[in-house]
Amino acid sequence: MNRVQNIKLESYFKNFNISKELQKMLEGWTMDFINDGGNIVKNYLTNFIKWITKLPNFFVYVVITILSTYFISSDKFYILDRMEYHFTKKWIGNVREKIRNIKNTLFSYLKAELIMTLISFIIILIGLNILAFMDLDIKYPLLMAVIIGFVDALPILRKWHNTYSMGYYIIYK
Repeated sequence: MNRVQNIKLESYFKNFNISKELQKMLEGWTMDFINDGGNIVKNYLTNFIKWITKLPNFFVYVVITILSTYFISSDKFYILDRMEYHFTKKWIGNVREKIRNIKNTLFSYLKAELIMTLISFIIILIGLNILAFMDLDIKYPLLMAVIIGFVDALPILRKWHNTYSMGYYIIYK
């Protein structure tokens, strides 16, 4: 602690007639509080700056994805025509059948997940309304059920990785 801070604290403590041991203890606590608060703010600002610097990369990925999707979809018929020219009819039929099966399976999976999320939302809504009816201070059961239902649906949005979700991957990787 520098001399100016020490003089200010001593003059402040003299107004209250506090013993020297208590003054030292309070000075230590005050300085620890100030240092810890400064470290928390510094860490928060450092992480915020890191996050801000990753935003341009995210927007570049989004723009490239949109542009590539547009150009690939605009050349779809040309690509299919070239595939039919280079591959046999049997192979083309097999590929179309596999793609149709993949689409049906993916649609069935998403439909099942949506139904399970809807069922859990209804069960949670009924449970929260029962708790609110029993005067257990449950405010906004519908909003809480919607939020819980959304959180229940988050695994569908996960990146195909064992550890991190897509949002975590975009922001921190």
